[in-house]
Amino acid sequence: MHKQVGPPNAQTQHHDLPTNPPSLYDAHTMTVALQRKRKSWDTMPATVLRPYATTTMCHLIEMLAALGIYWKEFDRKRERYRAEGNGFMVIGEKVTDLGLMFTFSIYGRSRFEANRVIPVDQVKELCFGYVSTIYSVLLDQRRLRFPEDDPENLAFLQLATREEISQTLIRIGCNNNAVRAFQDAGKHTSHLFPVSFEILGMLSRTFHIKNSMFTHIPNPTSDRWDKQSVSLVKVMEAYEDLVPTSLPGARRNPVIIEKIKKHVDQILAFNKDESVTEKMCTLKALHEAIDDCDQILTAKEPSGTVTPFAEQLGIKVHESEVQKKRREMVQDVLRSHIQEVLRLLNDGEDRSSDTQSLHAEWSPATPHTRQDGQPRVAPIGFEDMHEASPDERQHKFLEVYFHVIREKVIPRAARSTDRRTSLVGAPAGYGFRRAGTGRTQASSMRGIERASSPPPPMPAPRLQTSVENIPLGPMANGRPSMSSRPGSAVSDAYSLASEQPRPRLEAALYEQEVSHDDVWCTLIFRMICWLMLHDFNKLDVQLSKSELLGSRMPVYIS
Repeated sequence: MHKQVGPPNAQTQHHDLPTNPPSLYDAHTMTVALQRKRKSWDTMPATVLRPYATTTMCHLIEMLAALGIYWKEFDRKRERYRAEGNGFMVIGEKVTDLGLMFTFSIYGRSRFEANRVIPVDQVKELCFGYVSTIYSVLLDQRRLRFPEDDPENLAFLQLATREEISQTLIRIGCNNNAVRAFQDAGKHTSHLFPVSFEILGMLSRTFHIKNSMFTHIPNPTSDRWDKQSVSLVKVMEAYEDLVPTSLPGARRNPVIIEKIKKHVDQILAFNKDESVTEKMCTLKALHEAIDDCDQILTAKEPSGTVTPFAEQLGIKVHESEVQKKRREMVQDVLRSHIQEVLRLLNDGEDRSSDTQSLHAEWSPATPHTRQDGQPRVAPIGFEDMHEASPDERQHKFLEVYFHVIREKVIPRAARSTDRRTSLVGAPAGYGFRRAGTGRTQASSMRGIERASSPPPPMPAPRLQTSVENIPLGPMANGRPSMSSRPGSAVSDAYSLASEQPRPRLEAALYEQEVSHDDVWCTLIFRMICWLMLHDFNKLDVQLSKSELLGSRMPVYIS
């Protein structure tokens, strides 16, 4: 698959695929080992008629997931366990004087081809409903410490049951209406696909091995993924049509938007052919797009992720102040987005979930035209998506996102960031605080812009180009420089000079300045790419067993 058959040609050079697959040592971090052990019939219980193997509860769950076997019943109170799939069946029950005994049997044809689970260590957590995100930097290979003990809010997600999802929303900071949407069985939590997969695609780390064909992973959610009901390629095409649309009053970084557009074009170009080569190129393009999205969302270099081997060597990565502020900004956008999506899904039942009037700069100058002169789309909801044909459903879905949800999320998330900044003080280069006299005078540039609507368009790739981006460091004698003194002539002149275009096209993505609108567009794009890059079995639905992660309780297989 990696080697080119026949002489090289122009098409071979275009794809730029490696000639050798990823090495097992570097890429494959999960394996199953068998160890011989001598036993005596004198120690066998009377009810056991043949030799048995010994393992632990957590390892059994992980091995069954690797074999493509999915749990149908997992009742710890009545000690009844049953799993089926891929031609295998496993039934567990309690045996007197021994413990839990699982009977493994073959009842059909098994297949280990495109449905094979990605052989990486992090998929083990998915078997228990835990999802490590792009913000988790400390890895415990033995998993003896529960992930929820991690103090970072977005380091791990729990998605095994609706109750655990509601607890995850609480940690993200969602309001009570969003939390109750998952606690109440009568609430709607699915649009084109379940909202749990949307959260998964936005934050989960990438499990795909670059330059490989593995795509299947265990389903960590209690929802079923049906790829026949949604075309992610059509969703990507709709995203390509809608992402150039600017939001009145919101600034964008052209470098980020252009980078996303290039990735979209590349992914859609490769996806037109069904050959194995084009499939590999599509997976590679998706992986590279997600890597760039992670730089934007984490403000980390591509090599900033800690691997299990690195942690064994004692290497730790601590979150810097810039990375912390970026994570908090992403959390503000994510929280507002989830709240608005769930509100729209249940709009007929509850219209009071944080529906404050928006500020002037977020509203268009006229109710019928946008800032770009195009006719303004009337407010729509998911009802139009449900009524649309299969070919139009995906585009209607993203129209709701870009024309309804986005207009509510961006200003709301910006207010959350401003509120937190006014309490703790803005970091250097944050871009929303004027040079003032401390935390009590936290007037922002956004507050100045509200006096004149609509704001002027941004003239250059540098996102924040006002006085708050001027270095405010002290001079050699410890006194603040003239340019940092508020109200000084030098300060005003420096502020005007800073408004001139200062392109930063050469800067890496993790060094780019990011607005809330950039974060939202990146989250939506990453969600689409992540769901295209990973696949789930339709029969795989997570059952509650999160407390068994890392469990060393002995079990037996006959």
